[in-house]
Amino acid sequence: MKSLLVAAAVLLASVSARAEGTADIVCSYAPSQSKPAAMLSGAAGGSAAAAAAVAQATGTVVVAHSSGAFILSGSGGYIAGTLGTAIVGPTIVVVGLVVGGAAVSLELFCAPKNHPTQAARVKAAAAEFARRTKGAFAKAKTAVAPKVTSVTLAVKQVAGDVSAYAFSRPSAE
Repeated sequence: MKSLLVAAAVLLASVSARAEGTADIVCSYAPSQSKPAAMLSGAAGGSAAAAAAVAQATGTVVVAHSSGAFILSGSGGYIAGTLGTAIVGPTIVVVGLVVGGAAVSLELFCAPKNHPTQAARVKAAAAEFARRTKGAFAKAKTAVAPKVTSVTLAVKQVAGDVSAYAFSRPSAE
C-alpha cells in the first residue's frame, strides 16, 4: 500500500513538473478521449446500478451484525452465510459513484479543450439567454412583490381570526 502511495506521489510530481502539458495529459484521460477510461467508468457505473437494482428488487439491506461485521437482511430476517461479505454490495455502489462522478467531472472540466465547437455553442447559448432574460427578474420582482405582501397579510389575518375563534370562550346561552 505504501509503495502505491509513493508511486502515485512520484507520478503527480512528474506530471506537475511539466505545467504546460498538464492539461493535455489530464484531458487525454477523459472518457470521450480514452477508450479504457470510458470502459472503466461505464463498467463501474453499470455494476453500481445493477447492485443497487438487485438490492432494491429483492428487498435486502446491509445491517450491522452484533459482532460488528456487516450482514444482509431481508424481509424474513438475517440471510445466513453473508457475515462479513455483505460489505461487497455497498462497496460496489460507492466505487461506481466515485468513478462515475470523477469521469463526469473530468469530462466537464476538459470540455472546452476536448470539444471546442460544442463548448463555444454552449457559451453562445448562455450569452443569448442572459441577453433575453436581462431585467426579467427585476420586472417580476416589482410586479409580484405587492401581491405577495397582500397575500401574506391576508393569510395572517385569517390565521388570527381562526385562532381567536378557536380559543374564544363559548357564550352561555
